[in-house]
Amino acid sequence: MLQYFPTPYPDELWYSVLCRYHIRTGNTTSAATFRELFGGKDHAALGSFLPNNLIFDIAGQLPDGTLDIEDIALNHTLFKYIFRFQPLENKNNILEMTKHGKINFPVKISKPYESMELKSCPLCMQEDFKKHGETYWHLSHQIPYVSVCQKHKCYLITRQREYKNELNNNFILPEYKDTDSADYQVSETELEFTKMLTRYLKMPLEAGPTDGYNNLYEGLLNAGYGLARKDMYYSVDYKRLSMNLCDRYGEEFISHHFGSIVLGAALIGQIRRWQKKSPEQYAILSMFLNQEPETTFSHTRIQNNTDRQFIEMSKSKIIRSKKFVAENLGVKETHLDNISHNLGIKPFWEQKPKTENPKSYKLALNLTKSEWDYINGCVNQYGFSSASGFIRYCVDEMKDRTDGITAS
Repeated sequence: MLQYFPTPYPDELWYSVLCRYHIRTGNTTSAATFRELFGGKDHAALGSFLPNNLIFDIAGQLPDGTLDIEDIALNHTLFKYIFRFQPLENKNNILEMTKHGKINFPVKISKPYESMELKSCPLCMQEDFKKHGETYWHLSHQIPYVSVCQKHKCYLITRQREYKNELNNNFILPEYKDTDSADYQVSETELEFTKMLTRYLKMPLEAGPTDGYNNLYEGLLNAGYGLARKDMYYSVDYKRLSMNLCDRYGEEFISHHFGSIVLGAALIGQIRRWQKKSPEQYAILSMFLNQEPETTFSHTRIQNNTDRQFIEMSKSKIIRSKKFVAENLGVKETHLDNISHNLGIKPFWEQKPKTENPKSYKLALNLTKSEWDYINGCVNQYGFSSASGFIRYCVDEMKDRTDGITAS
């Protein structure tokens, strides 16, 4: 039975809590602390940034309620971040196994998460030392690919491991020095990326892939990257998207996180179906669209703007030109037929005016230049197919108004 164990600080890594226990006990060797914490064992996976059986083992040596295993797993490890895009059932199963000391990670972890280096912010260390009299490792700083402290907007200091399993054998806290200075020469991309990744860490466990739709994909379509395919809903113009991503963040950044400067149709398809499990690619697309994580994981599907506008325009009395409709929807003219087919709406830009008498009459009309200019202006402004289409619309409107008066 342990007589003492430190209370985790806000945003403290679980490994850091173990390190503070070692320091406060006054043990001169790590071996002595290992024997106290782990039932006489001389080694343990204490350097893991994910929950493991050590939490259960230590909780069992403390009075009931002293250590909340679920709280440690959710708020003091990278569990919520690394498993963010796993199904909720998988996440709950892992959490339950952790609470009962049976964790064995049934879900494969990608290589970037297997051996991570400890990172610290010099300004956070100063604040922690002044407030608590000691330093500790912040959980949010350990997120893979985070290189900036979101609070102080300076670079984090990375501590390189001397060998692969160093953290499993030693209790190491960040070294605080009054002379440490902060480096603020960070890019907007790094700041933006850090902010999004940190939000992915702090969201509730339930936030994750949604059934039947992907609001990130819907966001790409509404941002103008959608290509209408017959019977295939919409695909993403991945070539233009890739070019714009590289223009915004640079080819090196995009290539590093996507494996190429061109995302490719297959990759977009995997993202759409939530098949990519690492959060970074989703985060990059989210910050590119300025889409909040709450929207990405919302149980309300984003409405497709193109479909909505198409339906609204189909209800108009104005018979517009195909070019006008395409330009206002932001799609190619050839895609209008696909949208019409997929929505089951007749191509309203091609409809013939309905007349009771199929016989047509030609009308010679003398107009002033200002009158003619006005007609042409309305044709261009409202998208009529021709001047005769505008005149016919005016006649129909007048008939609708006068029919009511005549009937009364």
